[in-house]
Parts: sequence; C-alpha cells; structure tokens
Amino acid sequence: MKTAPFTQSQVGIYAECMNNPDSDLYQLSYLFTLSKDIDLERLKMAILKALEVHPYANCRVKVNEEGIPEQYVEEQEFDIQIDSIIDIEAEKPKLYKKMAFDGSQLLYFRLLSSSEANYIYFQFHHIIFDGASLRILLQDIDNAYQGETVENEPVSSIDFALDEYQQRQGEIWKNDQNWYRKHFICDEVDTLLQPDLDETTFRSNTIERQLKVDAEAIDRFCKENNVGLGGFFTSAYALLMSRYTGDEQVLFSTIWHGRGDYHLTQSLGMYVSTMPAYFNIKDDMTVGDLLEQGTLTTKDTRKHALYSYADFCGEQGIETHQMFVYQGKLFRDLKLNNKLLTIEQLADNTTNQPLEFQLFQTDEGFHAIFSYHAHRYSETFVKQLLESFETILNQMLDMNMPLKEIHVVSEAQQGLLDSFNETDFQYDESQTIVSLLNKQV
Repeated sequence: MKTAPFTQSQVGIYAECMNNPDSDLYQLSYLFTLSKDIDLERLKMAILKALEVHPYANCRVKVNEEGIPEQYVEEQEFDIQIDSIIDIEAEKPKLYKKMAFDGSQLLYFRLLSSSEANYIYFQFHHIIFDGASLRILLQDIDNAYQGETVENEPVSSIDFALDEYQQRQGEIWKNDQNWYRKHFICDEVDTLLQPDLDETTFRSNTIERQLKVDAEAIDRFCKENNVGLGGFFTSAYALLMSRYTGDEQVLFSTIWHGRGDYHLTQSLGMYVSTMPAYFNIKDDMTVGDLLEQGTLTTKDTRKHALYSYADFCGEQGIETHQMFVYQGKLFRDLKLNNKLLTIEQLADNTTNQPLEFQLFQTDEGFHAIFSYHAHRYSETFVKQLLESFETILNQMLDMNMPLKEIHVVSEAQQGLLDSFNETDFQYDESQTIVSLLNKQV
C-alpha cells in the first residue's frame, strides 16, 4: 500500500479540522435531482465504473506510528445504497454522514427514489476532493451511464503529493520563497473590516443574491481588454476593501484551481491552492492600472505556488481575515443522459474565515454567496457591503477611469445617509421657553 504525505493544500485543511474537532469543517454535500426515467441500478453501476478509474476517490487518512498524518488509497469497493423515500424534504436532514480521519471513507454516494423524482446524494471531504474533481467525476459517470469508455486518470494525487514533497526539498521552493520575500512585504497589513456586532456566542450565516450588474457589459469589457473575469472581480473586491478600511494596502486570501499541469486535468484530488491577494492602491491609479496590478500579482503567485500560503503566513507572521473566490462556471451545465442536473448544496463548511465571498457565473449573470460570522457582522452590514461591491463594478468598465472618481456608495445608500440629516421639526414659533414650561407644568 503506497502512502504519501499531505500536500500543502491538504496540510492547511487538516490543521483547521484538528483545531475544530467538533465541527464539520470542510465536509461538503450535494443533492442532484434527476428525472424518473433514470435507471438507478444502471446509474449505480456507472458510478462504480467511474470510481474504478479514479482510485484516489477511495483515499483515506490516518496517523502513522510516528504520529504523522498521511494519506493512502484503500482497495475496497464502494457500497452504494438505493433507497425508496416518500418526501425528499423530510429526508434531507438524515442524509449527512460525519466523516473522520480514522481510516474511514471520505467520499460517499447514496441514490434515492421518490414518486416525483430520483436523486443522487453526494458527500465528500474537501481534503481529498475539490470542485473541479466533482465536474470530472460527474462527466465520467455520465459517460459510463451512456455506455461510453471512461479512461483511467493519468496521474494519481498520491503521486502528485510525493512529487510536491520532493520539490519542496530543493531549489524550486527556495526560489519561490525568495520571490515572495521580494514582492510581498506586507507583514503590517491587516485588512479586517470593523465588526458592527460584539456577541460572544459563535453564529454563522450565508446570504445569496444575483448581482445587480450588467453581466454582458462586464463580459464584453473583459474580452475587449484581455482581462480575465476572475482578475476583474478580485481587483474590484480589493478596491472595495481599500475604501471600507481607508487603507491603500489590502490583503486577503483567494484560491487557484492548482491544475497548471495538463496531466492533472482528469485527476481527482484536492489541488486547489489558497493564495494571498495583495494590492497597493493609490489615488492616482486608473481602472487599467488596478487590473494590471491584479493580473500580474495573480499570474506571478501561481508561478511561485510551491511556496505555499501556509509558508507565506508563517514567515510574514500574518493572518488573513477574509477570502474572495471567483468560481466561474464551476457547477454550470452539469448533465446526466443529456439532461441538465439540478444541484442543491446541502452543506458547505469549507472555511472558517469571518468573511468569505464566492462568485459564480450563471445563465442569469453573476451569483454571489457571502458567508460570514453572524456574531460579528450583521446581515444589514453584509448586504450594504454587497451593494457597494455592485456600485464599484458598474463603474469599472472604463480602463481610463481614475479610481478616485469611483464611488463606493450607491444612490440608495446615499439616500439613506441623507435621511439622517432630516432633523427639521415643526413647532409653534409664537411660544416662548417660559410659556412652554408653564404648559408642561
């Protein structure tokens, strides 16, 4: 049995899970709704076939005799249940199955059938599986269901982890470290939005909304100026943070899919890398300058990704308090037997950040999911933050626009602020102080 150390992406996940042993951190679950004409027995065989060509799906985690956590692949077939149910809504709370790092399974399927529809329940631990892996696995399941050939993945995540470990012992890691030391001098930067609540009991909440922006205009602007949508939105978020904190320097975390090597495009695993997003925003900059800074920073951090986010934070002695992630079309156009899948995310415990902003591209535009610590930030505060983000986006469609002319306050927000100055009060001007006192007595 081949074992491997964790990759740096996995180390961070493992550490957070160990620091929060009673939580369900990084355990994700999805419910896919299927039409009734899907044959569940045939689907079960398709899932097993897809899992067979991706052995890493059966990856387990254990602590070895030296007390060091390691990963390995268990050679054991998955057990997939097919159950009849009456009401899917009543069934949802019963679907979740807590996972642990004790050598047990970290990926789980269950098939369900009601009088109205069929369902796939899918749960996994993020330490072995990322969003791109979900798309890859579902594509192979679809191919197998339709009788097509599914190919063995060319590279296993076990081999990738062993290769990364070797590279981190050599000159590549040292060169990446030196690059960070030269370009990321931000040990005194702390982009923390001032909380508007001070509650002691931990609470979390999530707000979702379709951004009120011209999606077609944004897409066209980015294509015309050779700017990636991810870079555009990340740069806009940096400007938002700069305005909200009043600081020129902004630091938060973001992610990269980590599949720069084309051999990994069909491999299951946790390849996502957390990266620092560092901006130094000056008043004399234009939108073009901001986007150029964001694009260069993103490209360069990816080139030097062997020096991990954990390395960066450890050496700089810093901790980021928020994450912005542009997910693009990650879960768009997923199909089974030529029919679009309806997907519902039942649990998303992927971060312990006080603020986490995810943005997805959909057929309707851009969909925002904002998770936050509700004992520190109110729902009103987060909604105002989203509205300010929309306001900035709608003004960033001109490369020559000076940043100092971009407003963070929407018309509706300005109207609310102006209402605070409405202090006029009607009173009888013929009355004197003495007469009013006599009247009160």
